[in-house]
Amino acid sequence: MITPLVCGLGRCGSSLVMQMLHAGGIQTTGQWPAFEDEATQMEPFARAAWYRENEGRAIKVLDPHHWAPPPGLDYRVIWLDRAVKEQAKSQQKFVRAMTKGVFATGREQARGLERALVRERVPALYILRALSTRILPIQFETVLSQPLSVSLIIKDFLYPLGLNEDRAAGVVRKRGPACLPDFLEDQLVEEGEP
Repeated sequence: MITPLVCGLGRCGSSLVMQMLHAGGIQTTGQWPAFEDEATQMEPFARAAWYRENEGRAIKVLDPHHWAPPPGLDYRVIWLDRAVKEQAKSQQKFVRAMTKGVFATGREQARGLERALVRERVPALYILRALSTRILPIQFETVLSQPLSVSLIIKDFLYPLGLNEDRAAGVVRKRGPACLPDFLEDQLVEEGEP
């Protein structure tokens, strides 16, 4: 049974792809709209049991080099990349919000985040390649600009799981690739699940 993993480094667009899978009819773990599940960060034995219990469901895994999924399942990995400067800006925005501005988030910190994103991509993909030979890299910017094409590519990649590509593409809001000044997730929660 195929278990889709939606992976990347923080603020890469993984929540959006999970929303697409969910809307397209694929079972998911975690709660809409972020689909993050703390079980992916449990200690290894409990984490392995949780993954087995959720075999066949799409699972969001951020920073897989820190929270590696257990071996033994038929994983199909969707890896999200994003323009590093915009991803670092989004990470800064997240840190500011979570710490109420306690941590400095100036240009120097942004450059440090950009370097970390480039550096950490290598071990994250190394871990995933050890788990699966089936890895589909997707650029966040392409999801935004070509949601139907991306949905069709994901549908083919996850075959024979059924993905309704029109419903999957329908959750992608028209917007540019630049980091937004606020959190789209907050707006989604206010509006409620479609």
